[in-house]
Amino acid sequence: MKNKISIKMGKKIKKLRQAQGLTQLALAEKLKKSRCLITQWESGTAIPTTIILPKLAKSLKVTTDDLYK
Repeated sequence: MKNKISIKMGKKIKKLRQAQGLTQLALAEKLKKSRCLITQWESGTAIPTTIILPKLAKSLKVTTDDLYK
């Protein structure tokens, strides 16, 4: 379900992923997740779980707090 937080976070994930020169597939492989899940995060239809957030932040070279800003 889309809401302001998921949409904002999705845009942030996409921007950071692109800044790192990663494709959705490359990020998915780093996180051992599906490319479809990355698409869902970036579109705001899903948000990363608290379990995956630290690994996602590390892969994007930011803090978990940065993902919420």
